[in-house]
Amino acid sequence: MKERILATLAYADLFDYPLKKSEIWSWLIKRGKGESKDSKKEFEASLKDLLKTKSLQIISGFYFLSGRKEIVKIRKKREKVSKEKIEKAKKIAKVLQILPWIRLIGITGGLARNNANSGDDIDFFIITQIKRLWLTRGLVALFLTLTGLYRRKKKIKDQICPNMLIDESNLEIKPHDLFMSHEVALMKPLVNKNEIYDRFLRTNLWAKKFLPNLSKWSVESDKKDKKQEPLLKKKTFFDWLEISARKTQLSYMKSKRTKEIVTSNLIKFHPEDVRERVLGEYQKRLQKLKIS
Repeated sequence: MKERILATLAYADLFDYPLKKSEIWSWLIKRGKGESKDSKKEFEASLKDLLKTKSLQIISGFYFLSGRKEIVKIRKKREKVSKEKIEKAKKIAKVLQILPWIRLIGITGGLARNNANSGDDIDFFIITQIKRLWLTRGLVALFLTLTGLYRRKKKIKDQICPNMLIDESNLEIKPHDLFMSHEVALMKPLVNKNEIYDRFLRTNLWAKKFLPNLSKWSVESDKKDKKQEPLLKKKTFFDWLEISARKTQLSYMKSKRTKEIVTSNLIKFHPEDVRERVLGEYQKRLQKLKIS
């Protein structure tokens, strides 16, 4: 249990983010097979022992690895910044939800943890209706561009970056690892139509094996999802628009492509490969703490 507490704080430390006791418990990282159910009594005892041995410290109710007290101030500052950004994100999402093919708009990244810097952009995660991914993305990009809200290389602060879009036939997030389990669990829905968020969680219950204590996993795993509307074999006007939107956008992106992943039901942008960097730094933290 002590190693798990340290491992959990080490992961949060990557983002300069100390944790309250309840948050350590909720985000407690599962390592190896271990017990099927965690003991709160063991958790409390382990936390006290770690404080006694000065493996970790506490200030104002926030726990952190020894020698990292400065991140308490960082968290408090970023929480104020994040509150303002979230309010802006809500207003923009409220407008975008008018698009009939949007099923969900959520915020991801540091903002989803209330841990954004003032100069950060706002990452949007969008789920669309089947076979309306590219048409939706095109209209979202058009709206953000016309309103001056689309994130650019030299214009980042408070700008909207729709960096991941999937359609409702492709709700499973991959790969299945610690980083992606946090991404799934942290995503905050601002727009949620047709109970799509619950469907998203049920599809990604694999993340529970990394973060077993989160209450959101109580979503009914055996609940049957509503049947999706049958697709007409004959292409409609909007089907042709979807094909055209995809071809146009792929053509425009061709000379600018780097590490983007694009398919008929997934658009994922990678300005930088955060996942590999975070997992690599996390392993270094574990080695420093002598956690195998």
